Amino acid sequence: MKRADNDFWCLPNGGMDPGESVTETVIREVEEETGLIVNVVGLVGIYSSPDVLVRYADGNRFQIVSLCFAAEIMDGELRTTSEAVSVGYFTEEEAAAMEIMANHVERLCDAFSHGDVPFIR
Repeated sequence: MKRADNDFWCLPNGGMDPGESVTETVIREVEEETGLIVNVVGLVGIYSSPDVLVRYADGNRFQIVSLCFAAEIMDGELRTTSEAVSVGYFTEEEAAAMEIMANHVERLCDAFSHGDVPFIR
């Protein structure tokens, strides 16, 4: 999806709401951002970096730990939303030519590798 807020391509993503499981979060975020209803089928990887911090105006800093999942489409129609100005399916070669959010490049490479064991990075 191409984000409305920064004009970069990325995977559907977002934070957990209180009371949600990881699977529920994936299903909700993908539907909110793409219109697709998915079933989580596996874990691609776990990602963190001490160099990637979220800084808030009050001075607080947080390090993000992100999980990337493989999913299958169960229902829904691919559509744009207020968060995604463009959506689509792309090959590895097509994705390599796109302006992708820096912290999603490694996740996409890992997903395209179809590894048997989740990556921990």
